[in-house]
Amino acid sequence: MCRNLDQDGETGTVTERPESDGPLLGLLQPTQHVSSGQAVLRALSDFILRSGLTKGDALPAERDLASRLSVSRATIREALVSWEALGIVERQQGRGTFLAIDIGSNDLHAPITLRLERQALLYILELRRVLEAESVRLAAVRADARDLEIIERRLVHLEQTYAKFGVAVAEDRAFHLSVFEASHNPVFGQIYESVINRFNDAFNANDANPFIQPYTDGSMPLHRVMFEAIARRDPDAAAAAARGIVDYVETEIRAQGSGPSQATRNER
Repeated sequence: MCRNLDQDGETGTVTERPESDGPLLGLLQPTQHVSSGQAVLRALSDFILRSGLTKGDALPAERDLASRLSVSRATIREALVSWEALGIVERQQGRGTFLAIDIGSNDLHAPITLRLERQALLYILELRRVLEAESVRLAAVRADARDLEIIERRLVHLEQTYAKFGVAVAEDRAFHLSVFEASHNPVFGQIYESVINRFNDAFNANDANPFIQPYTDGSMPLHRVMFEAIARRDPDAAAAAARGIVDYVETEIRAQGSGPSQATRNER
């Protein structure tokens, strides 16, 4: 099967391989009553599975996808931008869109959309594990009285909100951001907001995605452990708690992708 499909970017078509478009585009079925990019993503996910595309392979041109799925190019572009935020695809100016991750053969029983999004999330968790462990170490050394007051206040709000509603996504973000800010390294907070939050927003936009469920039951106590370690100036204990939160999330995300999990509520 030919991998280098016809592509178009913002500046026009660069490569034309019409002989490869026909058979592959035939795998796409028009979406019905599309109200968001989610139906498009489901169609594209199925296309990737059925066509056998792997990392580095090109997706069909936006205009061809729009025509085949009976949607506007704006809808196609919006859907691809959301996948780009997740690291699932790479959009190159003037060249087109390319698959950026592989789908493991051991995941064939999991829905294709979840396989793609699970792998993207695991990549982000790797970044978060390193980023957060170092930021809490610095916070344990550099946090002043005002920082500790803000972290504790947000922690209490997080705990109370979760106890009342069983979900506290915004409160959890605010708590972690306050820890990043207490490191007194502005780059940490900038990365958290520009990368981690953008990623989470992409997941939260899809109510049908089980990965958006707040994964908190098992990791909630570690938030207080992390704060208390910061407050007593114990960088090692603070970093261990931060890693524990991410480790718990990773375990549950892997369980979600592999089949029903015993724990159904996690920290995002």
